[in-house]
Amino acid sequence: MPTPVNLRETSVRASYDVQLEWTFDANLSARPEGGYKSDAIKGVPLRGDWQFHMQQSAEDDDIIELKCSYGGLDYAALGLKVDVTVQLHWISDGRPLLLKQSHFGRKAVPDRPAVDSPTFTCYKGKVSKQRVLKDYLKESFASIQTYRLLIFLSHDPQPELPEGAAQPLTAHDNALSVVHLAKQPQPHDVRLVFPYGEKPARELWSNSTFLSQVSPYYRAMFASGAIETIPRRSKRRRLASPAPASANVDDSSNDAPDWCDSDDETDELTREAEAETAYSTFRAVLLYMQTGYIDFAPLASSTAPRNSFATTTRKEALARDKAKSLRLPYAVSPKSVYRLAHLLQLPALQELALENLASALSVSGAASELFSPVSIAYEEVRKVVRAFVLKHLEAVCATDAWKEYKDRAARGEIEGGAMVLAELFDGMVAAKHAGTNKETTPQ
Repeated sequence: MPTPVNLRETSVRASYDVQLEWTFDANLSARPEGGYKSDAIKGVPLRGDWQFHMQQSAEDDDIIELKCSYGGLDYAALGLKVDVTVQLHWISDGRPLLLKQSHFGRKAVPDRPAVDSPTFTCYKGKVSKQRVLKDYLKESFASIQTYRLLIFLSHDPQPELPEGAAQPLTAHDNALSVVHLAKQPQPHDVRLVFPYGEKPARELWSNSTFLSQVSPYYRAMFASGAIETIPRRSKRRRLASPAPASANVDDSSNDAPDWCDSDDETDELTREAEAETAYSTFRAVLLYMQTGYIDFAPLASSTAPRNSFATTTRKEALARDKAKSLRLPYAVSPKSVYRLAHLLQLPALQELALENLASALSVSGAASELFSPVSIAYEEVRKVVRAFVLKHLEAVCATDAWKEYKDRAARGEIEGGAMVLAELFDGMVAAKHAGTNKETTPQ
């Protein structure tokens, strides 16, 4: 007797994603004169001639410019909604380690600055030799190393999706879809514990394999079989490590609030649900490692009442930002994120935090940021703030805050204050010398 056919399901899968990569060996401390330009990569299912360029910045000796160029194309020749991400990896012991990431969002490719302007011809990123490469690779920076430049393009199969149709997931969408997982024991094997005085400890959950892949710090920890307590600011009793593997974060009280720029307001807003700084910062950074999403909070020095020109307090800004998405973590301080990214050896996140810090600085708050404990403890933070102060020197020096901090530093009341003043003086001399040379250079 014939057996009827039972069709269980059908499916159609189509990929509209393209990934290009260039893996190359180079000594980035001694690049070829005139830079480097590759031949057009073959087999690309996209219009244009896709090439990799590397050259020294004409404006800053510390900056290496990396480009993915595709040449002259008509506006939106590759699509009206294309999500583009460019990454630079260092290949160490066969493992790719993310050094720099730039996300260009969903927009037309090629785009253009104005309706009647020529279209763009490349994606360009800047990498600091000192901040991203030398400090991270250390002695390896001055030798031939293997690097990989990747560009990811994900675009809609049609210019406009029908109303109500599902949109491709962004980093924000991905964050919403996974943020709850950090609070669930299953299927994780690592518990991150955050003691908080006499109150119940907070905890986050993750996976040892994932943490080892994204963070050399955790890779070394798990490889050694050690379970660490990460000390924060001052000593306190370390708690016994529970099973499964746990990393305890000691969060003692602190007399220097500049260490935890995002903490006081966050503690009050979250109350007992998310009541401590280390927890808030770790939660935000963990979500970034999973999805690439992070939300930075404004600096306390740039909001009321510390900034007399601001009309919004930092607490109000945090609450307003949180109201946009109750499921996602509170926005966190770029300084707090930099400290944690530095510990976990996440150079791309360090760079992102420093870029946000640079964009958030204000004339009225520059002095407090320059003499803050974070600035004094971390040279790269100090360099970012010092560059802002030198650029706006006359305006910064006219503020009451500058006069107060300068006098306190001169009296020895700020630990490291003399170093800050000496570095600033060196910067002023160098700037004056550069200006003199520019004026006397024959045209």
